[in-house]
Order: sequence, then C-alpha cells, then structure tokens
Amino acid sequence: MAPITNSQWSIGDVVCTSRGSKIAPLKCDGKHCIFTPDSYLKVVFEPGCFDKDPTAQRLNLVLECDDEFQAQIKAFDSWIVEYLTANSERLLKRKMSQEQVLNGYCSGVKLPTEGKSFQPTLKTKIDLEGQGAIRCWDTTGASISMPCTWRGLKIKPRLNFSHLWIMGAQ
Repeated sequence: MAPITNSQWSIGDVVCTSRGSKIAPLKCDGKHCIFTPDSYLKVVFEPGCFDKDPTAQRLNLVLECDDEFQAQIKAFDSWIVEYLTANSERLLKRKMSQEQVLNGYCSGVKLPTEGKSFQPTLKTKIDLEGQGAIRCWDTTGASISMPCTWRGLKIKPRLNFSHLWIMGAQ
C-alpha cells in the first residue's frame, strides 16, 4: 500500500465556514488529497446521520479498519501532528509544543473503549447529491447503483481527505 502522506501534502490557512466552523484545507501538491486503500474495508453500520433525518443528503459511513489501514491512518495522524506543531502559530494562533498539539488532536480512527471488543473504526461522510455525490463501481470497474444495504459490505473506498476541523482547544 502506498503511504497516505508525502512531502507534497500541506495544510492551508484556517477559514470560517458559513456555519461558523473553523476548518483548514488539506492539499496534495495543490490538489485534493485522495487515497484508496489496497484492502477492502467492512461497513459497520448503515449510512445515517445523527438526527436520523430520512431526507438528509450527507450521511456518516463508518468503516472497520484492518491492521494495514490503521497503520496508514496512524502515519497520517503523526504527519498532521508534526505539521501542526511546526505551523502552530499560523494555524492555531499560538506557539505549541508537539505534546500540546497531540493532547488536543483527535484522530479520525476511533479505538474501542475498555471492555469493548470491536475493531477500530473510521467515520467518513458520503454525499447523496451534488458535485461530490457518491459513485459506485463493481470489481471490474463498471458503474453500478448505490447498494440498498450497506452493513457488512466490504468496499474499497476512495477517500478525500479534504480538511481539518478545528474546535476550541482541539
């Protein structure tokens, strides 16, 4: 599997969205940061949203992380922490040590809490409409319609690492 990060990745300046969120765009050589794992990842739950709105067009898709993919995300997280530390004044408005950045950083991979036996998971987002709407292909590369049932499917997602979400001290 090719590494997720390389020296061409960068984090842009923090901007406020129309909803008031602070985000910092991720770029790969000035373009979108796209990554497709070599292995297939299992879909843990049906896609949905927090408020269970049946008309929602942006849904959470939770993927189970195998060991190889988890190692790739861990390397990605390490790169982000190093980059944020080196650029903390520009991105976080104050000089911060690596330990301070690490204490406020939350990975996209969620590890099981003590006493739980599930695999680590990665929460992603899918759009059902618009320019970035989800598209699906079979193993031969032919375009197919979106599955009716997702839970338990093994998929090879094309992940777009678009931005970091900055929230308070995190």
